Amino acid sequence: PQLQLLGEVSMQLEQGVEFEEPGFEALDNYDGDLTSQVIVKMPEEIEEVGTHEIEYEVIDSSGNSQKAIRTIEVTKKTVVTPPTPPTPPKPVDAGVIYLTFDDGPHGINTAKVLDILKQEEVKATFFVVGVGPDELIKRAHDEGHTIGLHTYTHKYNEIYASVNSYYADLNKISDRVESIIGKKSYILRFPGGSSNAVSRRYSLGIMTTLTKDVINRGYRYFDWNVSGQDAERGATSASVYQNVIKDLSKNRSNNVLLHDIQPHTVAALRDIIRYAKANGYRFEPITMETPMIRHRLAN
Repeated sequence: PQLQLLGEVSMQLEQGVEFEEPGFEALDNYDGDLTSQVIVKMPEEIEEVGTHEIEYEVIDSSGNSQKAIRTIEVTKKTVVTPPTPPTPPKPVDAGVIYLTFDDGPHGINTAKVLDILKQEEVKATFFVVGVGPDELIKRAHDEGHTIGLHTYTHKYNEIYASVNSYYADLNKISDRVESIIGKKSYILRFPGGSSNAVSRRYSLGIMTTLTKDVINRGYRYFDWNVSGQDAERGATSASVYQNVIKDLSKNRSNNVLLHDIQPHTVAALRDIIRYAKANGYRFEPITMETPMIRHRLAN
């Protein structure tokens, strides 16, 4: 018989995270599909730190056998310690605007966004990804803006395939940011927001798990309550401007979703800032003490 392991034959698993079997197939020229007859021998100590082997064996009706081995490396659970002792969040600041920019840095447009912010003396928050110039992330940090974690790949099918997959992606963008600004960031935004439904296609209930677990690991995640809808098809500088100003409120904080990779966002930004200043709003970057804006979960 032929025995094939699906997925990776060598896997890394964080201690405390349950092993999810990727699957296997067993076929025989005479007996046909023997997948249901595969015997899986799971080591008793698989939850302990170290390297473990899972043995798979199938035997056909003639007594012929075929074995396969999957290697599991169990690593110590990462304990994330926030850079400062946790303090109670300050009360929601009515009339504050938190400008947030996703999916950058972009070699041209992010630089223009930073120019405008500097000229207007406004601090913002950038949720960065795994591409774009390192120097723009460093510049944003050096100029007093907050650098948050978004995603390394922005590939939903990979990020939300499992809890392990999410953290693998998060750790990569975290490492990138730390290598550039010299410290870890514990401020994040989920790809698609915590309310995304696309994750259902890949892992049912994963957002319910992740939204609790990231907080337990010392992170704080931020959704939004105002959107420029600048990533939508047909968006213009005028539409971005109107979408933002119509939803601003002085009765709550305003977490504004924008994308610094979009030219029409750049074109609308200065007008948004000047409208807000003229109407008594003030701007702040997100910090670990900023009250979280969280969506209702859809998965």
